[in-house]
Amino acid sequence: MFIPGIESNPVRLKLPYRGLALIILALALVPAQAMAQRCGWGGTSTVPAPEFTFLRAVNEDLRAPTRLATDSNGNIYIADPGSGKMVQKNRFGLTDLVIPGLGTPSAIAVDASGFVFIADADSGSVNVYDSSWALLFQLGRGNGEFTNPNDIAIDPDTATNTIYVSDGAENLVKVYDLNGAWKFNFDGSSGPDTLSFNFPSAVHVSGAGQVIVGDQNNDRVQVFDRQGVFQYCFGSKYGPGSFKLRFGRILGITTDSLDRIYVADGFQGEVQVFDANGIPLATIGGFGSEPGQLRTPMGLSLDRFNRLWIASVNNSRAEVFGIDTYQDPVYIPPQDDDSDDDSDGSSDDNDSSDHNSGHGSDDNSEDSSNDQSNDDSDDDSDDDSGSPQDTGSGNRPPSDSGSDSGSGSGSGSGSDSEDDLDPDSSTGHDSDHGSGSGSDTGPDRGSDSGTDAGSGYGSDSDDDSEDDSDDDSN
Repeated sequence: MFIPGIESNPVRLKLPYRGLALIILALALVPAQAMAQRCGWGGTSTVPAPEFTFLRAVNEDLRAPTRLATDSNGNIYIADPGSGKMVQKNRFGLTDLVIPGLGTPSAIAVDASGFVFIADADSGSVNVYDSSWALLFQLGRGNGEFTNPNDIAIDPDTATNTIYVSDGAENLVKVYDLNGAWKFNFDGSSGPDTLSFNFPSAVHVSGAGQVIVGDQNNDRVQVFDRQGVFQYCFGSKYGPGSFKLRFGRILGITTDSLDRIYVADGFQGEVQVFDANGIPLATIGGFGSEPGQLRTPMGLSLDRFNRLWIASVNNSRAEVFGIDTYQDPVYIPPQDDDSDDDSDGSSDDNDSSDHNSGHGSDDNSEDSSNDQSNDDSDDDSDDDSGSPQDTGSGNRPPSDSGSDSGSGSGSGSGSDSEDDLDPDSSTGHDSDHGSGSGSDTGPDRGSDSGTDAGSGYGSDSDDDSEDDSDDDSN
């Protein structure tokens, strides 16, 4: 079947994953149609590059995760269009809740009240749920409001009551209030070259109120104010300068407390980091299937503990990195020996391993002597099956009641996938599905006897001379 991700270059698929294919292929595989504007950049940044530490890969209950969102309690919400579900994980990375039957959930966001916004590519809608997962309302006119809703951003300033949805197929960012009423659209044409969006693939609102849009087929990031008025842009596939300014395929954007901009590049398998002026600072990840490596990175989200979550679509998992000074709550299974349990369920908050360096290289000896006993006082009262432990760096965040459920359930669904990218070609794709539980899309790197040129998210298994490894162990 044909998926009209970009009308002038349809891609033939071998599986009826229409919604997921529309998201992934249109976002990741279709070549850019025009040379990008050479946006301005230059100078020396006054913002330090982020220090980052790989923490773990999370794959339980995930098949093809694309978008991520976090709430104030540190919970992670993951849209998985490959299985038509939303997976909610707690701060420890354990599954607390799975909501199936969501069609093709292509984007997700959570507001300050805990309402969850989920885009469904099948119905062309954004549905809003309360914390009990009761459907409250839909944005705009409901079904058919969007053609390809691929990302959702909510302004962190609650006084603005503004929601931004990028629609790649309509080349628009559509803006709504928190009650779902449409406010206005903008198409990026207010910039100096009046060049409109060419498949906007990501949208994010920074703490400073900048609306940052991934203008995928123009190979640039555009920055606007809250009213959609152009401010500046950076990046170009064909422009001069560092490779970090040459985007392969922009798929996701987020920012941190220093207004540094993180851009997921699905083609190059990395997250590029810039300061607020578009000056390159660092690169996180890299193409591959090993822990900490990325294959088609897409959704990005920073949680309350300063951990960067990256949805690695074709690795069927989320990669987690600590950024600068971070905290890393870790779930500790229950002990068999009752004598080791504290009678009052309390523990010393100083019993943790503190890594003050972003790379975890500076250990404070006074904080690392009792690495197995730290937990938040509210966590023990709500969790009968184990105790949490905060490890990481910096000051401990305040505890929050009811958020430390240690009851993770569900079996991880691994994928045996082969994804080798030929630097000279962006069209070869290979899907090797082990036990039918995984998914594979994206560009191929290197030589591969099972290359299936032009195929995207396919179920046919190509026999390769290379051994496929199962990522489930991560």
